[in-house]
Amino acid sequence: MDPHLTQIVLKEADRIVGGTKGFLLTTKDGILTANAGVDVKNSPLGTATLWPTNPDKSSMTIRTLLEQSHLRIGVMIVDSRVTPLRLGTTGLAMGL
Repeated sequence: MDPHLTQIVLKEADRIVGGTKGFLLTTKDGILTANAGVDVKNSPLGTATLWPTNPDKSSMTIRTLLEQSHLRIGVMIVDSRVTPLRLGTTGLAMGL
């Protein structure tokens, strides 16, 4: 792993459970996830996207902003997580 990414993951993770080439298996907020939810593939080059500190509050803030445009929709903060001993990922709703 890139040393800068590794440092961010170590800071964000509650616990390191294991790992494989390019990924650390971690827990964060009681959720088993790769790299503590740190995402670089969907971020501008040289940056990382982290999970919000309070996903429920973040979704309400976004919803309030959308309501100012007279849009009445629900907002979900989502990510993916891994399941031990399974291939692939599962969708995870973090905030509503």
